[in-house]
Amino acid sequence: MSDDLRKVRVRVAADSLPAMREIDQEMQRLRELLAAATEFTFRPEYGDLNDAFSDDPEQHDAIVLSWRGPAQEGADPDRWAIKYHHHNCWTRSNGWEFEPRPSSRDDDFLNDARFSRDEAVALVPQLLREIEARRMPELRRMVEARGEAR
Repeated sequence: MSDDLRKVRVRVAADSLPAMREIDQEMQRLRELLAAATEFTFRPEYGDLNDAFSDDPEQHDAIVLSWRGPAQEGADPDRWAIKYHHHNCWTRSNGWEFEPRPSSRDDDFLNDARFSRDEAVALVPQLLREIEARRMPELRRMVEARGEAR
């Protein structure tokens, strides 16, 4: 906890203590759930454009953080892959790259394509912005083309 937070005084009415305890218990349950999660899905924001399609472009273009655990006994257990379209994963050196089968992933690839959860979560907003910037014009053109065809 930072020194600034330790200096703040908070006055709480006695009748609000039960509600604060309940909130604290719920937050503890959420922290436990978050710590146990092995996959997170982040979807781009296409707004009204998403409603113009029978499929779900936001889900189609989702980024999935997938826990990959230690590659071998004693290795760092905080290893996550950043996945896109199931077979692509984000690498430090080349950006999106096809992810080879597990038996074909050498140590160089794994070191390049695995991140701590904090690193992976920090990369997601930038990657989503790039996907949105690339896909939004394409989705708009598709919607406009449908309108002209009618």
